[in-house]
Amino acid sequence: MGEKKPKNQTVVIMGLCLLIALLVLSVIGVFAILEHAAPDGRAPQREALLTKGGESSGYALVVLQEPQGEHEAEWLRLCNNGDDSCAYWLARRDEGNYLLYLPMQTLAVSSDTITATEEKGEDGKICLVLRIRTPEGGEAVEPEAQLLWLQADSDSEKGNRVRVILDGREVDVRKMILMEGELYFQESGLL
Repeated sequence: MGEKKPKNQTVVIMGLCLLIALLVLSVIGVFAILEHAAPDGRAPQREALLTKGGESSGYALVVLQEPQGEHEAEWLRLCNNGDDSCAYWLARRDEGNYLLYLPMQTLAVSSDTITATEEKGEDGKICLVLRIRTPEGGEAVEPEAQLLWLQADSDSEKGNRVRVILDGREVDVRKMILMEGELYFQESGLL
């Protein structure tokens, strides 16, 4: 009988080790499920942009913690070689998203400081007019943090012509387009 005790102890020890491993894997699995189910703190938050009259504009500002993917980083590199007195507007046709970069802006803007209206231009074509006002006593930001991600809820061609009015004065807009992973500068007018 003295020989059976070590075998039983070995089986018990192996069983406890297996039980501990199973518990650890279960805890890891539960945390993985909770992390997937819970909203991520870095997930984009959509903030609807209003018109001057306080109505829904059909555009939303997407607030991102880390807005620079590989295309955005390349886009910022190209924009930073340009004139800092103008805004840069990137159209992503395949996704219906637009990125706006304001290199001259030093204070953070939010959906509360931007209005978006669709207005007819002198040529009779619809133009998206973004009016941005610098918040008084606002938070200072680094230039790359001025990347604003806008989403259009409309499937129409609205918003392809863009005017940016910053603190009451119109800013020259250099337009770029992302097509098939490549970035191109566009002439003024339609993208």
